[in-house]
Amino acid sequence: MDAAERYLVLGTAGHIDHGKTTLIKALTGIDCDTLAEEKDRGITIVLGFAHWQLPDGTHLGIVDVPGHRRFVRSMVAGAAGLDLVMLVVAADDGVMPQTREHLHIARMLGVTAGLVALTKTDLVDDDLRELAIADVEDLIKGTFLDGCPIIPVSATTGAGLEELTQAAMETAAGVSARRGGGQFRLPIDRVFTVKGVGTVVTGTSLAGEVAVDDELELVPGGQRARVRSIELHGESIRRCGAGHRVALNLVGLDKDQIRRGHVLAVPGSLPVTWMLDAEIELLAELAKPVRRGGELMLHIGTAELTAKVFPLEGDYASPGAATLVQLRFGEQLPAVVGDRFILRDSSSEHTIGGGVVLDAHPTKHRRQRRRAAAELERLRGADAVAALLHEAAKSITGLDAATAARRLQLTDDELAAAIEEAQQGDGGLLTHQVGRQTILTVPANRERIVSAAQAALGAHRAENPLVRQGLSARALIKAIDRGGGGVPAEVLGPVLDEAVAAGVLVRVDETYALPHEEIELSARDRRAVEEIERRLNASAQPDQPEEFAAELPVDRKRLRQLLSYLTEHGRIATQAGMYFGEEVVARAKRQLKGHFEREQTLTVSQFGQLLGTTRKYSLPFLQLLEQQGMLRRVGDKRVLNEDWEGGGE
Repeated sequence: MDAAERYLVLGTAGHIDHGKTTLIKALTGIDCDTLAEEKDRGITIVLGFAHWQLPDGTHLGIVDVPGHRRFVRSMVAGAAGLDLVMLVVAADDGVMPQTREHLHIARMLGVTAGLVALTKTDLVDDDLRELAIADVEDLIKGTFLDGCPIIPVSATTGAGLEELTQAAMETAAGVSARRGGGQFRLPIDRVFTVKGVGTVVTGTSLAGEVAVDDELELVPGGQRARVRSIELHGESIRRCGAGHRVALNLVGLDKDQIRRGHVLAVPGSLPVTWMLDAEIELLAELAKPVRRGGELMLHIGTAELTAKVFPLEGDYASPGAATLVQLRFGEQLPAVVGDRFILRDSSSEHTIGGGVVLDAHPTKHRRQRRRAAAELERLRGADAVAALLHEAAKSITGLDAATAARRLQLTDDELAAAIEEAQQGDGGLLTHQVGRQTILTVPANRERIVSAAQAALGAHRAENPLVRQGLSARALIKAIDRGGGGVPAEVLGPVLDEAVAAGVLVRVDETYALPHEEIELSARDRRAVEEIERRLNASAQPDQPEEFAAELPVDRKRLRQLLSYLTEHGRIATQAGMYFGEEVVARAKRQLKGHFEREQTLTVSQFGQLLGTTRKYSLPFLQLLEQQGMLRRVGDKRVLNEDWEGGGE
């Protein structure tokens, strides 16, 4: 394939029986009606395809769409990836319902160039022809076709075909070729089996490149297939790029595993989603607005599925106005920022609007819809840098760079360039290396982490008002991001340390806490503390607090807080749910020191005899002394740690 050759995709549009298929055959010699039913009924039912090489060498892949209203869903599937459109209007019929609907669809899908063929001019006189032209001019006024060529033609006599070809060439010359970056992506519009060849799929490649023997993934689903061969306009090629209307012969997938709406992509490059944030526009002539939670048919790429509409500002999406919405659906869908789509009513009988994807992997917006809408406002027409900053800011945890590349369909080079630019711009993109992952985040996420940490520590203090110690870094990770994968410690640590340096938080031993407040016990608290300490110091097998809680002048919640207070201050110790007084622990250490002057080891039985306690208390007491570093377990016995210099003597 000559690199200098231009390949574009042209779609037909127009009402049933206005001569689209006949015109294509006259221009290319290819009959797009291949089904017996189409030939019998004289109408196009499924998508048809042809190749039109213009005099300047431009190759137009033609998608011939059905004109009957019952087959508009097929028309929408074929319109995915169009570069320009040829609106076909019959001179003896004029503008009809599907003429208008197809024009709306082309506009909603972002087509910006095209021309008009006024067909069947051999069946009308000059007056009717001029009337039809005026009808078309009125239709296209204010649309992307406003001022475009309107060429009278007759596929029967050949009149006007040269003029139409010249107009197509001039229109195509002004169309920019599709960008070649990103990962390969091909929405499938047809799948069939060729005897002796195998499974074949067709579609318009939206980005990237694919070559013979490349491995591709079916999305959704995840099945893999190898590309055996590639065909472009009837010719075998080794490689194809963005904007090509191609057929791929696949090895490893059967026809019944594939359907229209599936996408072929580089393995692992195209994530699926259950919802989209988008800007939609409902047609001005729509009779009523779409209510919050209303169901519509979403046509995106070549897929068709039911979606619920949730406006982000207000409870309605109004006709004739642009509205920011979240679309939610009950099945997985592959989508990319910038993808355009069509909305039809729930019965899929009428086109009511369309839109563009602003965020292909949003979170579900409930209470903060207005903030989400404000963020989406900034994403209108955004470039890769703005989209990258948006992805990094969505979650308090930041985002893995590889995931960002998949969501935005960026190559490694494109991602690296976007990261570098984002780091230098006002957004201030930050990166953290976590193992082999590069985590992308933004300064606002640091503020969110500190705020979330303060909230978690505030809740901890409310539960434990008498305790200075707060939460460990691990506990904070769980508290800050309960619904996600957790804030990586490599990200959390520096943020918390900055907060400590600024005096927002304090560090106590290995925990983080809010700045200290003076702790003052009430007279009732002091009486309870005295009784707790008296009972826990009375014996090596003391009554436990829950056993005498009813005799204390505080409720059980305050009792738990007082126990935490006493533990933190070293006045009692706890192990395995049991509490021991400070004096009891000190006496035990003195007795054990004397024991180890006589013997080298200690059994549980000896410990019980030494302290005058039972096994119920001996085991947790021994575990406490191990935890404090005095004892070390060897088999079923304990020995004195050689480097122990603890108190209690």
